[in-house]
Amino acid sequence: MGQDNMIASYPNWLLAFFKLIETTPVGIWVRSSTFGYPLFEIVHLIGLSTLFGTVLLVDLSVLTGQSRPALEAWGGRVLRLTLAGFTIALLSGILLLMARASE
Repeated sequence: MGQDNMIASYPNWLLAFFKLIETTPVGIWVRSSTFGYPLFEIVHLIGLSTLFGTVLLVDLSVLTGQSRPALEAWGGRVLRLTLAGFTIALLSGILLLMARASE
């Protein structure tokens, strides 16, 4: 199935929404700027790496049998870092979507 057929299968309200967010000043700037799209891709990858890296850190510490007090001692800091990574990935992902939503 080609990309045109896939886009045509979306509901009309969703296509209208995609076109609307692409025509916002932010969407136009990210798409037309020399550094906008690549910059937000890098920020998005940093956010994803932080998110999944901290999840992996907690998973490995549980699998290796870390004691509960040890996990509780640094778990709050890791949770804040995980939420920061999620927030960065979410916001930069929205900006990337705004640039090329209907493609």
